[in-house]
Amino acid sequence: MSDKRLDKIRKNFDRLTTSLVLIAIFFLSYGLYHYLILGTTTVTHAKAPVPSLSNGSTTIFFGTIFLGLALYRIIRRKQLIEQIEQLKKSDRK
Repeated sequence: MSDKRLDKIRKNFDRLTTSLVLIAIFFLSYGLYHYLILGTTTVTHAKAPVPSLSNGSTTIFFGTIFLGLALYRIIRRKQLIEQIEQLKKSDRK
């Protein structure tokens, strides 16, 4: 693979990882704000006339999932860079 193509792949990989981190931060911050500041609220939905309680825990859960995915991608990036370097060395031989 050419260096330009590898740089483009790395750039796209880093851009997606950064997006995941930002989404995770937004979800976690709003979930914690809802949980700590707003407290528990009663919400109703059009399809279910029964009111339900919302405290932001679902938002915190999704934020944690996105943060876990971002951390996995950060760790995996280091492994992928090592593999790419090994491929470059084997191509040069």
